[in-house]
Amino acid sequence: MISPLVISLLESCRNGEIAETLTAWFTTDERAAFAVAAIQTLDDDEVEAVLLHGAPRPVFDNMREEARLWASWASGAELRAYLAAIWGRLPDRDRAGFLTQCRRAA
Repeated sequence: MISPLVISLLESCRNGEIAETLTAWFTTDERAAFAVAAIQTLDDDEVEAVLLHGAPRPVFDNMREEARLWASWASGAELRAYLAAIWGRLPDRDRAGFLTQCRRAA
């Protein structure tokens, strides 16, 4: 049987609120222990991707929701680095469309 604590943590993951939940419920030392345990479950390539590159997770369901979730976890430096890399790969017509959307949102 899954404990109510685990169910609550899984719901926090689904809602993109895991950081807030862990911070509210656990001490820094406890969160560090969880982080180490989680990293130990990864293979070497996954560890490198997470620790060195901050790579986003694979998209499972809704691409926009996954992107928003990843962006909520990323540091400012990561956001700027990915935005620059993505911008460099966008075709000109997609850049123009993106800029139009940004102007509307501003």
